[in-house]
Amino acid sequence: MYRRVEPLLTELLEPFRPAPEEENPEAPRVLLAVSGGIDSMCLADIFRHVKCIPFAVAHCNFQLRGEEADADEALVRKWTAKYGIPFHSIRFDTETEAKQRGVSIEMAARELRYGWFKYLCITNGYKAVITAHNANDNAETLLLNLLRGTGIKGMLGMSMRGKLPVEGVDIPLLRPLLKVPREDIRTHAKWHNVPFREDRTNAEDVYRRNRLRNNVFPQLQAINPSFVLTFLEDMERLRVVDAIADDYYLAMSEQCLEGDSIDIDRLRNMPHWEYILYRILVERGFTPAEAKLAEDLLKGGRQISGTTIGCGDKVLYGAFGKLVISEPRDFWDEEHPVTVEGPGTYTLGNKRVIVSEEPWDASMNPRLKRGGNTLIADARFLPYPFTLRGWKHGDYLRPIGLSGRKKVQDLFTDLKLSLDQKHETPILVKSDCFRDEKGSGFRDHVSAVLPYRIDAKLRVTRDTERIIRLTLV
Repeated sequence: MYRRVEPLLTELLEPFRPAPEEENPEAPRVLLAVSGGIDSMCLADIFRHVKCIPFAVAHCNFQLRGEEADADEALVRKWTAKYGIPFHSIRFDTETEAKQRGVSIEMAARELRYGWFKYLCITNGYKAVITAHNANDNAETLLLNLLRGTGIKGMLGMSMRGKLPVEGVDIPLLRPLLKVPREDIRTHAKWHNVPFREDRTNAEDVYRRNRLRNNVFPQLQAINPSFVLTFLEDMERLRVVDAIADDYYLAMSEQCLEGDSIDIDRLRNMPHWEYILYRILVERGFTPAEAKLAEDLLKGGRQISGTTIGCGDKVLYGAFGKLVISEPRDFWDEEHPVTVEGPGTYTLGNKRVIVSEEPWDASMNPRLKRGGNTLIADARFLPYPFTLRGWKHGDYLRPIGLSGRKKVQDLFTDLKLSLDQKHETPILVKSDCFRDEKGSGFRDHVSAVLPYRIDAKLRVTRDTERIIRLTLV
């Protein structure tokens, strides 16, 4: 396998070769991740024989198998010492890390391993990390992605040239054995007396990969003895399809995407608009499930304005023929109310409400011009203190001229307010709205939506002697 892998290694490692003028051209340039298993020990053996570039070895002891894990570490340490290869090792309390982070053992081990590789590269000047992932590993990755649910990107499997999956660095992650089946690796180890250790847990169906490897792969091999290579060929074809889809997506998304705003009409007039929408949203941090919700929304013909999707780092909301991608805002809300003790100016976010009190008589006109920023209320029915807070789902009031109740959400829709405007609208709640005559709460009943509507109970009548004026600035 030396001759088979050497040309590929030469190509992969060419960017990392030391320049002739460097002071120490024999210093290790790349870092090999070696566990002591057959795959990584064969990779280390190939690197030693090919002598294509100076390298160092890193070994992680996750302390999950007691003496067996210690024996793995001892094997790698002995092998590197025999050939004078720089060696790094570390021990992790993986089970404790997994519990503290609330993740699986597999995920904790992965994060610990790659985080340590990042540290070694930064502190020692290594230019790339090399792992021994092989064709069988790639087939497992493909099936796991399909079982979880994936787009075309997840069907491509791993690539030979990737990036170390940690934040803050751009360190290449290379997989030179990715097209080599595990059977060929076993043959190489046998012919060249490569020392290695078998991990007994590989035979146990504890992890998902093991269940695939031990139970599913034998069945696939019975159907197609070369199924691993067939999967590799399929993934290569999918890479071509993915490249075509990328070109189409880039061309079409430019026509419907303006900044963080998606023009719905333009989008829906495009062939395969569902794929374009999926890519736009997933590449901006939405989950595939959230992207499907957005697709269903556009297909369903329902009211789009005011609809919100997402609860993570990004929020998608509908507004006037567009889908707008926004970061969640820290709006002031019902959990952070402002108590109005008397006349004065009260600040809520970037809004201010001026509260004043003045006499009133029947000759005055209580009607305000359309679009004004002021509401007036009969002071008898709005005693201090009262509360100003943000809107929440379920809020309603009984507007003047309407016999029944109206949801504030419906009022916002009538007014064609954006999501930002909705959450920046002050809601006035009277103190007696926190309980009814029986002592039970009815917090959803509000007294005013500033500066748009006021509850009928607070309206000014011929009997009104004093008013409270509420002005939004």
